[in-house]
Amino acid sequence: TIERLANAGYYERAISLAQIVTRASPNAKELFLQYLLLILCEYLAPMTEMNYIIDGSNGDSGGSSFMFKQSQTKSSMDLLERLTMQYSFQAGYSTLALEVARKLIQLRDGRANLPLWITNLLTYGNKRNKMQQQQPSRGIFAMHIPLNNIDDNGGGSGANPTALLRLYTEHGLYTQACELVTLGLIGEDGGDSIRVRALRRLPEKGDIDYIPYPQIDYLWSMIEKVSNVYDGEENDNDATTKDELLLTRAKMEKALQFHFEMVALSEQGRRSARASSS
Repeated sequence: TIERLANAGYYERAISLAQIVTRASPNAKELFLQYLLLILCEYLAPMTEMNYIIDGSNGDSGGSSFMFKQSQTKSSMDLLERLTMQYSFQAGYSTLALEVARKLIQLRDGRANLPLWITNLLTYGNKRNKMQQQQPSRGIFAMHIPLNNIDDNGGGSGANPTALLRLYTEHGLYTQACELVTLGLIGEDGGDSIRVRALRRLPEKGDIDYIPYPQIDYLWSMIEKVSNVYDGEENDNDATTKDELLLTRAKMEKALQFHFEMVALSEQGRRSARASSS
């Protein structure tokens, strides 16, 4: 069966069998996605974590065994990356990368960062041009409006930064959430390209930024609650964590200020353009 193959480590064979089993169904895509999530999240993803492999190793902690398990986690992560990337860009599987990210966070108990490949996927999608990734001309939230997350071939771009922000916040990864918002508002070039674009924006032609303000407000309030909890602690580690968190939030606040300045600048530009044309 599909689960037996996955449990034995034959993940790609399990996926192939799932495709065959679901092919004749009127809900083939939905059923296949369920199997795909089961295989990747419940069987493959745990094998990317060293603790999971060690827990099931009957106490064998020899040096050679450790090296083998380390190699096994890397090969499992490489396979998880390849399969997630392969299907995330196909129509009907837009939630795959997000669910894989959710599983990885759960496996790590929110104590470690997500792999760079999946944060890049959820942030930028299938933007292959490296310069576009490093210096997005619009902000990540604007480039990937959820309702318009479709490429020219009918598939998804793979990106959903708003959902990634929500995922970070739900699991208490507030520093990563703040960093994502900051990136979304100013880009990685310090806001230079966004500043240039602000004067040329034409909302009547669909040139409108999408910013998840409710999610940002919720993130802000959660950080406030957490920092109040830290105020009652004497632990030096907690104090350091609070300082780092508030510093990251302060950077996000500056990014928000910059964003609203650009909104005002765009409005001034539109007024000047309309006055000149009248």
